[in-house]
Amino acid sequence: CMGNTGMSMTFDSSNSRYFIRLIGAGAGTFPVVFLDYLAKVLCGSLPLFVYLVAVFWGAWFTRRMFDHLSTQERSSSLKWRVTLLLALLSFLGGLGLAIMPSEWVAKCAWRNCGRVLGVSLFESPFPVEPVTCRGWSVCINEYPYSDAEYREVLSRIDESGCPPP
Repeated sequence: CMGNTGMSMTFDSSNSRYFIRLIGAGAGTFPVVFLDYLAKVLCGSLPLFVYLVAVFWGAWFTRRMFDHLSTQERSSSLKWRVTLLLALLSFLGGLGLAIMPSEWVAKCAWRNCGRVLGVSLFESPFPVEPVTCRGWSVCINEYPYSDAEYREVLSRIDESGCPPP
């Protein structure tokens, strides 16, 4: 109980259930964040769709694991502590992926090209830095854009003042 406010932080409260699901969602994304770091080494990245599946799976699985426990049982559980640690590592790993600079001069520069037009379900959810003229050149020549996307990239190249390909 939290004093005279009448608010209880037991598993019967919706706040506690949401907290469990939030932590579970974070823990569920840990393997995805880890694989995304490995994919960067191989010039790849995981799409937003994979992250969303991991979030929903983690929230569902954690609810199944912890909803039946009391607050005291949950806080003393090793499983709960490992889940909290995985959620924290996922958050820090995701933050690292989000602030990782996009290297437009590296051999893997083309992997950033799908994200220059914005977020989509089948591209990495992490932002890219502003595109340089060399980056636009790499994208237009090496990335398989659809016809509409290709025209959009040509338009953005023109807007940025870079020479046409």
